[in-house]
Amino acid sequence: MLGKGPISQKEIDELKKEFEGQRIFRGKMPNSKDEYVCRAMSDSDYKKVQEFSRTGRDRPTIVQEINEKIFEWCCVWPRLTIDEKLSLPIGVIPSITKTIQEFSGYLDVDVVGRVLRPA
Repeated sequence: MLGKGPISQKEIDELKKEFEGQRIFRGKMPNSKDEYVCRAMSDSDYKKVQEFSRTGRDRPTIVQEINEKIFEWCCVWPRLTIDEKLSLPIGVIPSITKTIQEFSGYLDVDVVGRVLRPA
């Protein structure tokens, strides 16, 4: 992302060791030069999302906040600074979050407000 290019095999091997026992996947950014690596959401991530959506139900930005949290928890490469996240095109984080949810086995994937349900 942001000109970071593709991930090396060495970095992938290191991530596999760091996240041993968890499923990880590689994706390409829309510009097709940069890549990202994410892990599947865990049951504890799902529970945090449920709690977050319950407590923030009245906030108009709750869907955006949930997308950002899932991205923060599950996108393991590259680690982006706040400024880098803010400079991403508007739909990148929700798109990657949707991919994370689908990879994690969530059937009801909707970034427009429906609560997520695992498969």
